[in-house]
Amino acid sequence: MKKLGILLLALSFLVACQVEAPQPEAPPADEPDEVTITIEDYYPFLENTYLTYEGIGMEFAERETYFDFIRNRRAQVRNHSTGTTVVQILEYQDGTLKLLFSRGEVYNLSDYTNANFAKEGEILLMEPIEVGTNWQLPDGRRREITGINVAIETPSGNYEALEVTTEGNEETQTKTYYVEGLGMVLSIFQTQEDEVITTLENIQEDTDVTYVLRCYYPDFENEQLVYKDFDIPFQTNDEIRPTYIEHLQRAPNGSILPVFTENITLQSFSYNPEEELVVVDLSDNFVTEMNLGAGYESLAIQSIVNTVGFNFSVEKVVITLDGSLYESGHFQLQEGEYFQVHYENVVPLD
Repeated sequence: MKKLGILLLALSFLVACQVEAPQPEAPPADEPDEVTITIEDYYPFLENTYLTYEGIGMEFAERETYFDFIRNRRAQVRNHSTGTTVVQILEYQDGTLKLLFSRGEVYNLSDYTNANFAKEGEILLMEPIEVGTNWQLPDGRRREITGINVAIETPSGNYEALEVTTEGNEETQTKTYYVEGLGMVLSIFQTQEDEVITTLENIQEDTDVTYVLRCYYPDFENEQLVYKDFDIPFQTNDEIRPTYIEHLQRAPNGSILPVFTENITLQSFSYNPEEELVVVDLSDNFVTEMNLGAGYESLAIQSIVNTVGFNFSVEKVVITLDGSLYESGHFQLQEGEYFQVHYENVVPLD
């Protein structure tokens, strides 16, 4: 009996030890990684997307926007308004979104994305994306992120937006609102007396646009140039070089010769914003293949110069042959020289 009591006591001690023994702590649950919002979220470059904005308070406040080219971290965007069409080059750069280039009166098929822009550009957005981030613009204005998840209403829908406020030098203020995955949806420009609003009205995805390509051709018989406009369907990132080649190699009718033959090709365009000119590079067989006399060569060169100059909205064009300045038995470009666009003695082709 005594032995049984001792055994029961021992068993009760073991059970007590098991119950009271500390349990190993469960490993902490993994916390979800914090999502970092970037400029590319609030201002994406949208491919094949046509954005229509309603304008209030000013005739030119309404606009239509399309991204022509998206290359690496740079984009060419075209804004069509009642008064003009403006081409802009935007770039994601070191935690900022910069406006590097802006040019009005650009209506035709052209590409400025490969240019080297010496100026710093205007910062549209800056990281970190948080209230209080601020910066000064080259003209003295100040820009600041003043709100996140701000509720706004537009004809295209209601959104929660990033609010950026720009304080002007003459008691002006602009509030711009950006939405993740969409970009700018609302802009309100205010003075003491007026208010101008640009607000997103419609989003059309998977669509193209139409740009005009004007080509000039030699009319050797009448010692003049003729031109013809072509409507070119265009989608984001379509290469323009093959389109130029196709139309310059093809005569518009039986009485007009093409600018160059099928054995000659246009190799590249390069826009120089400092000199306000375009360098167009042709294959080095241009002179030998065309076998031109001085008169026809002059008309052919002027056709190329006018075609490139008109569509890129410049007055100066440099022609190179496989990278070397143009040289033939009749014409030779020296370093720093260029061909001038001329519209005298030019008529539309019926």
